[in-house]
Amino acid sequence: MSKVRVDIFRKANGRVPLMTWFNSQNQEVREKAIGLAKQLKEKGHELGMPAAKFLRDDIWELRVIVRRVQHRILYAFAKERVVLLTHGLTKESVVPPEEIDKTIRYTKEYLQNPKKHTHRIYR
Repeated sequence: MSKVRVDIFRKANGRVPLMTWFNSQNQEVREKAIGLAKQLKEKGHELGMPAAKFLRDDIWELRVIVRRVQHRILYAFAKERVVLLTHGLTKESVVPPEEIDKTIRYTKEYLQNPKKHTHRIYR
């Protein structure tokens, strides 16, 4: 698979859920998250366990595991792009259904206007 474009979701009010989480993490977690985002860009759908896992309804999780703590970044494939939607959930055995529902809403918002809802593009 060729490289895919990776976008970060921005809400209509300008808030960026993923970056709020990312900026609160230590350097080790941030570096691991960036590395996994780069792998996702390179491999797209081919990135699998343990780095990525399908959840449901076109929502996936990027699994940032640092020192036995599992942080999750929820994302979706949107046409020829990947959009990182929301911050990682920590220490949960499963992603709560309401968190997946929220990311489904974010995906719909993104698809309606990708330019308006894109914070940053990894290159």
